[in-house]
Amino acid sequence: MQQRLRYRDWSALVAGLRPDSPLGLAVAARMERDSRAVARMSPWQRRQRSRWASRKAAVKDPDSARQQLETLQGALRRMYGQKKSEGRRNKNGTDQ
Repeated sequence: MQQRLRYRDWSALVAGLRPDSPLGLAVAARMERDSRAVARMSPWQRRQRSRWASRKAAVKDPDSARQQLETLQGALRRMYGQKKSEGRRNKNGTDQ
């Protein structure tokens, strides 16, 4: 399709990507990292940012989330000096 798109039509599509356009404002709200700037955002910008964060969180694959959890658990074990099998309890409430 891009090969058949005329320049005038392409230009009309790209014109919406300016920073002062609604799309540009939404993208800026999604990408903002400064907590002070986020605190000054309008309710619309915060809503855009929240929706984008929810969408990004839903896209993560389960394997990646599982790997991140295992990494965090390992770091906590090392921090508190707990071995992998320590602290786990069976159904009766006793250590395994």
